[in-house]
Amino acid sequence: MADVDKLISTFSALNIAKFDKDKLMSLDLSDQGIITLPKELFSLSNLLILNLKGNRLNSIPKNIEKLSNLEFLDLSNNEIVDVPDKLGKLSKLKTLRLHNNNIIGLPDAIGNLKDLLEITIYQNPIQELPHQFGNLTQLKNLNLENCELTSLPESIENLTNLETVNLAKNKLVVFPEILAFGAPIRKLELQENMIKQIPKTVSRMSKLQYLNLNYNHLSDLPLEISKLGS
Repeated sequence: MADVDKLISTFSALNIAKFDKDKLMSLDLSDQGIITLPKELFSLSNLLILNLKGNRLNSIPKNIEKLSNLEFLDLSNNEIVDVPDKLGKLSKLKTLRLHNNNIIGLPDAIGNLKDLLEITIYQNPIQELPHQFGNLTQLKNLNLENCELTSLPESIENLTNLETVNLAKNKLVVFPEILAFGAPIRKLELQENMIKQIPKTVSRMSKLQYLNLNYNHLSDLPLEISKLGS
């Protein structure tokens, strides 16, 4: 198996070396079984789209910062444990996919990705988000399903462009009331948590079209829930 992996990585490196570094804008290396990224990859400074999903990467090289023009980065379905601060250098990034890894936390530098519109982090053992997550003020789509979150940082209230939020299958005991302030959320998924009560402030979510609270610990509903989406 090691020889096969080595051949795959070498094959990728040889091909990358032949690319016109000034013209290549999109690169798909998904589902290859790659363990280590070839150094030639980080010389492709004009890349806008990089797809590395479905490999066997257990880390993100610090050299990722050299791909400073990236707008789309997919690192999902790997074996990544740590996310380096250098990822925060990708200031033009609009879509970041990190789901289905072994990530235990995000660096404070994640807050530097201020052009980010979508981030998927679901199915990672993340217990908390850094305060700087609230700096992602352009974010529209947030997926944190099946992590180990017990709460959200107060800075989340700064994400006033959020439209879809998935927090299903976490360990939330309290309804994330902070989401009711400002953001035009249309879809909110909170199923399979441990939420016991819905706050009256839920009535502020005037744009909400879909709310899933299946398999929580609710005993009653506030009258204000009738004002949702109105």
